[in-house]
Amino acid sequence: MKNWCSFLWIVLLLAACTPQTAPVSVLPPVSASPVPAVSPVSEPTPSFLASVTPTLPPTATPQSTHSPTPTHTLTLALTPTPHSPFPLSPPVLIPDTADPLFSVIDPSYRFASTQAGLRPVHHGVEFLLPFGSPVLAAAEGTVLFAGNDNIRGPYGPPRRHNYLGNFIVLEHPATLLAERGLGETVFYTVYAHLSELNVQTGDTVRAGDQIGLIGFTGAALGPHLHFEVRLTGFTHADSFNPELFLNLPGRGVLAGRLLSEKGTPLLNTFNITALDTGKTLYITPYEDAKLAVRPPYRENFGLSLPPGSYE
Repeated sequence: MKNWCSFLWIVLLLAACTPQTAPVSVLPPVSASPVPAVSPVSEPTPSFLASVTPTLPPTATPQSTHSPTPTHTLTLALTPTPHSPFPLSPPVLIPDTADPLFSVIDPSYRFASTQAGLRPVHHGVEFLLPFGSPVLAAAEGTVLFAGNDNIRGPYGPPRRHNYLGNFIVLEHPATLLAERGLGETVFYTVYAHLSELNVQTGDTVRAGDQIGLIGFTGAALGPHLHFEVRLTGFTHADSFNPELFLNLPGRGVLAGRLLSEKGTPLLNTFNITALDTGKTLYITPYEDAKLAVRPPYRENFGLSLPPGSYE
């Protein structure tokens, strides 16, 4: 590469998978310095071997209609980091028929994506499920708000109203993050575009409680749950990638930084392909610099993946 070199720092965050039989390990890149062994994740212990092939071919073609074409060969410098289980349970019931690679999260409009410039920068993820499907509290907490954003308020995008439609904001205790080494702060989850609200402001909820039903109120083209995680406050600007905090069954998280030789975050799209199925995911780093390289992970891309080998 003539003017810059691409560098990826990969953090492999492993969620719970069953059965519990073996610790997680990561294969080091070819001809690289030895990578420290990864300690087993605290209970429940993942039972799969995750591996990442060091070189991503620049000729792989993404399946999504919005996928840009990769232009560079990327070298992965692996720094695997074990973590205890993530603090949030799924905010929906994930059907057994869900695609193992894509799950029910829209792969074309992930966190900080613009769908190749077609839409505003996304501050959450979309769970694609039928109208009226249950929406569940992702963790214990208190209902900070339950209502509609048809008037301007602190929760939706600035200068826009009726964007989230019917939505709920839950406030969660700081202990959920602190006991996992993710900081000591109260945090929030947002559930938007609901067709029905089953809680009121001030209610207390437990993880897994039904709080509403999926709909398409507000700025939604069809039924889905728009889900956000907000760490540093409860406003639109405080959103972080939800996939880094969700303990989705049978899945882990691949997160990292794509940087220039000067340490500047890059936007170059790259692909990963599941070797067992041949299915390809395209990955575009966060398209808003304000949402990138922030603690606790300082990543500028991240997504959930099932166990397996990828290239």
